[in-house]
Amino acid sequence: MLNLDQVTLFVAAADKGSFSAAARLHRKSVSTVSLAVSNLEKNLNVELFDRSSKYPKLTEQGEQLYELAQLLLRQANRIQSVANSLINQVEEEVSIGLDELAPFQLVEDHLTQISKKFPDTKLRLTRERAEILVEQLHSNQLDIILAANNSTHGANQLTEIQLVGVCAKQTNLFDPKSVDFEQLKATRQILCESVVKLDILNDALSEENNSWSVTSIEDLMQLVEEDFGWALAPMHLAREYAKQDKLVIFDCPKPLAELTLNIGLEVAPDKAAGPVVSDLLAMFNSNDTNR
Repeated sequence: MLNLDQVTLFVAAADKGSFSAAARLHRKSVSTVSLAVSNLEKNLNVELFDRSSKYPKLTEQGEQLYELAQLLLRQANRIQSVANSLINQVEEEVSIGLDELAPFQLVEDHLTQISKKFPDTKLRLTRERAEILVEQLHSNQLDIILAANNSTHGANQLTEIQLVGVCAKQTNLFDPKSVDFEQLKATRQILCESVVKLDILNDALSEENNSWSVTSIEDLMQLVEEDFGWALAPMHLAREYAKQDKLVIFDCPKPLAELTLNIGLEVAPDKAAGPVVSDLLAMFNSNDTNR
């Protein structure tokens, strides 16, 4: 039967290139490391190190067993990690829904922290329109959603996203440097249903406005880029496209100049929050999240 302590010291000696370095790493005496490696060699009936020079060197057989020993230790650590997760009732999988209008930066740092603290929990991230995310949340397909909503909605409001005007870089529709509200009303607007359903436009554009409607924010940006019309887009997405020289951002006249999206946080109503979801909620509600 293999002794994991012996295997651990063997791997450390191979990694560090000496028994003394391995001893310092694990806060043991050099004699303890040397004895552990010798006993492992006896158990395996294989010489792991060539000790003929000042520093021990892996033999050919030692090289092969070193790779297997590393794998064995990784698997042992995983077994311990999974066992700890089971004891602490850590979720096996957590599903997060992110509105297509919301920036990925809202979750990026939090996912990094979760991946380090709960390495054995699977994370599933879904990008969809807000109404689809809400449906999936209430059918327990998702644990948490971050979705655009009306300010009167029951979700915990996390942040606001400014909407800005965008048009093609070489647009023939109007002069983006001096456009007024009447010009915009007379020019085709590309509307994203995710924004329209929030009623944040508040009839700012008249019914006679020539508009096209799309269900995807990516399709909206593509149509604008090809100069089929202008649009209101989330600031973070507009900047990304502008940086790639795909379109330009123009100053919207009132009453379009101060439109924002409310991004709210909701949790599945019929599911008890485990350690991972609880940590995520604490992160989203912490001071480092803009409200």
